Amino acid sequence: MWISIRKQKPPLDTEILVFEKFKYGTNMYIAEYVRPFNKKRPVFGIDIEREEDGTVYGGFPLENVTHWMPLPEPPRFRS
Repeated sequence: MWISIRKQKPPLDTEILVFEKFKYGTNMYIAEYVRPFNKKRPVFGIDIEREEDGTVYGGFPLENVTHWMPLPEPPRFRS
């Protein structure tokens, strides 16, 4: 179920599915909600780059996210 970012923000540093709405269309991405080292507030982003200690230093910010949802569990395969 989609969750409005106005009602609840996702947990930090966890992959989620996000929905972006633009004037002429929409997009969905697997993204993260992160706090980059040079920002005061967390942002939604994709292709997040981290230092070995986990510090976020790069990625591509998403500015039109309206909703998010947790990712489903991956499929299970028999060995």
